[in-house]
Amino acid sequence: MSARATAVALLVAVAFATGCGGSDDAPSAVAAATTAAADRGRPVTDEQALVLARLLQQNWQRGGARFTGELPIHGTTVAMRGRVDFRSGRGTAVLRDPSGQARRYAWTRRAVLAQAQPGSTRYVAKAPDPDGDPVHAGISFLNLLSAETIDNTTNIKDQNASFAGSGTLDGIPVDVYDYGATRYWVQRNDGLLRRVEGEFGADALMSVTLVSHRPVRIALPRASRHER
Repeated sequence: MSARATAVALLVAVAFATGCGGSDDAPSAVAAATTAAADRGRPVTDEQALVLARLLQQNWQRGGARFTGELPIHGTTVAMRGRVDFRSGRGTAVLRDPSGQARRYAWTRRAVLAQAQPGSTRYVAKAPDPDGDPVHAGISFLNLLSAETIDNTTNIKDQNASFAGSGTLDGIPVDVYDYGATRYWVQRNDGLLRRVEGEFGADALMSVTLVSHRPVRIALPRASRHER
């Protein structure tokens, strides 16, 4: 498996081991695309391998994205919405639990800043800990969705990447691919990543939907302290 696919797969496994279990319309959209993707396991063609090879590089070239998603945290699925700057490794997101409680996070490659409590103006910064904190693992997952160079198409084919079918996601025609432990929904007209999904145990998934592909501005809050 390529280094990129391996990193995503390992991150998903780590997040599940630490206790991890979108948008409001994400479940129905996923169901529609998955139903359309009934033809599973067909090896990718050379052309499709190239689509996968360029997938993360295109995110880097576009600079950033707005996203929605779902993150399982200790058995509870938490909705998230935010922005990520793929080139700087910075981002911000609001996580909202089923009761409606919302907490904002921001991050760089060196720190994760979280509201001390929902609605607070005080932020606490910690060093990234994807092995021990599922939110940090989700942030690392987001940061892995870009690369400066294209992947190796030979590796992609050798590691049994497969074409799972075609469908629509939020009304956009997509092709669906399985590569490693990850499923990708790719916009058919331009090859841009629309959605990515990784398994967290038998019944839980982490998913991210990129709703735009363009540079974003990330304003970082001032943290009250840094915990190591």
